[in-house]
Amino acid sequence: MGLFVLPEDTGAGWGPSGESSSSLPKYPIENINRYPPARVGKACDFTQATQDRIRQMQARDAAQGGNMQGRKQNTWAQQQQPLVVEDGYNLVDTKASARKKQNSGYAQRSRPNYQQMNQNAIKQQNYQEGILGKNAKTKPTDPKKAAAAKGKGKGKGKGFNNRRGMQAPTFRDWSVPVKNDWETLVEFPLTGFVKMGLDARQVKAEDLVWCGKLYHVSKAFDRVNFRQAKQLPVANDVNFYNPTTTQDETIEALMTDDSSIEVAGTDHILACLMAAGRSVYSWDVLVQKIGNKLIFDKRDGAPCDFTTVNETAQEPPSYNPEDKDSINAPPKLSREAARVNQNFSECVVDRKIDPEEHEPHPFGDDEEEEVSAICYRYRKFTLPGDKKSPDPLRQQDVAMVVRAEVSGKTASQYVSAKCLNYFEAKNSTITWRQHLEAQPGAVLANELKNNSFKLGRWVAQAILAGCEQIKLGYAMRQRESDPMLHELVCVQAQPTNQLASQISLSLNNAFGILRHIIDTLRDQEDGSFIFLKDPNKPILRLYSVPDGCFDPMTTHKEEIQVAVRSTSSLVVLSSQ
Repeated sequence: MGLFVLPEDTGAGWGPSGESSSSLPKYPIENINRYPPARVGKACDFTQATQDRIRQMQARDAAQGGNMQGRKQNTWAQQQQPLVVEDGYNLVDTKASARKKQNSGYAQRSRPNYQQMNQNAIKQQNYQEGILGKNAKTKPTDPKKAAAAKGKGKGKGKGFNNRRGMQAPTFRDWSVPVKNDWETLVEFPLTGFVKMGLDARQVKAEDLVWCGKLYHVSKAFDRVNFRQAKQLPVANDVNFYNPTTTQDETIEALMTDDSSIEVAGTDHILACLMAAGRSVYSWDVLVQKIGNKLIFDKRDGAPCDFTTVNETAQEPPSYNPEDKDSINAPPKLSREAARVNQNFSECVVDRKIDPEEHEPHPFGDDEEEEVSAICYRYRKFTLPGDKKSPDPLRQQDVAMVVRAEVSGKTASQYVSAKCLNYFEAKNSTITWRQHLEAQPGAVLANELKNNSFKLGRWVAQAILAGCEQIKLGYAMRQRESDPMLHELVCVQAQPTNQLASQISLSLNNAFGILRHIIDTLRDQEDGSFIFLKDPNKPILRLYSVPDGCFDPMTTHKEEIQVAVRSTSSLVVLSSQ
């Protein structure tokens, strides 16, 4: 057995004695880099093998582009940087070396490309909440959900770059600004309107008076198509009237003669309320309550006077405030649609055939004046009450007078003439030129989806007017840059009940919404009110407003008197 020689020790201090140091080999200090301290100091480190495996995993993950903790640390190879000698000191470079980007590997293939998703989100963002408006508050979209919904129209304008101002501006303005002296009384969530209803079979309708001339519907446009398109005549010399409820002297007289009538309105105004659940843009309806009488009115130039275009489309027309004069801006398209409907209502009637004459035109004073072919039908509706309600007021029936418009008649039916004007939506797979002749049903279904609120209003107006048929026209611009000249490419005769079924408009629901709104107003004190649709949310609000707050700007300057029977006296409403 070999002998173990004890090292020499010194009694005067620590360490070996001075004599023993002479036998040790001399190692120059400049060659110390040949013996790294990490290796020398770990001769008895039993965790060395485990640390080596960890370093290998970190190096492999860094090479594949992973996102593990090892990416933030230096690997063994990175720690072995060449030493730099400066002024007798060794400087060690501890900065991590740049890793080469890898384009292969499972982690690289599975990691989402956020930059590309950012760009796709901007391209695919839905301007429906559009046009509806800017969202003041946006949240970052989950990348996985954004990637799954890409190209499927599930976004609502909340792209990744909203916070950076990258979202295109949309049209979302209040139809009338809310003032500080307005009091919010009731909020109606539009999603709750679908649950309202009454038995429409118990709704009674009777004619009170007809005014104007009722013309026969012409068949000259029944066979138009793209090969035989006809220019839509422009009715420049015809005067169209759509006065408010308080400007209609016939309604005043009817309410004076029949004390049971508690509600008055026009088909344009009431149809907005009956189809309110489909609306996206902002609109408003005025109401005056005197005693037990309710007068539904509107402002001159209010949204009720116009028809929207692609309001409920997945990507409605975008609105840029800096380019208000664009012919494809939503306000311009609404005015264009109103002109198209007026011109269409004139061309579908045959003035050569003697019309059915009724009471004189209620608004045309001059006998030589050429007024529109619209015939006004004043009807009395009785909405049944809820006999099971604990509120006695809601158990009572409600009678209302409505001024409705009838465009013409056939041998056995009354007709309401309406016209769709073409606007090519972004990313639309159905176009009129390619599908209207071969697939008219698909085109109509697409229009029902893009213009749900407009068609809901038209069907509600036809129901109030007692029209069994809707003459539906399709008009396109002759030149894309000219919104004044159009041509008819198709005319369809749609039964009103069938069209109501196609757009899922239930008579029970439509009259139920109207009855619920009337009951809510009957619970309020006398005064002036306004229904205002929120442009950013599916909410309809009822505000109490000061008397005459809209008169200086919007109502007729002449003093309009409407006789309303209160409990025991005759009350006069004035527009001033």
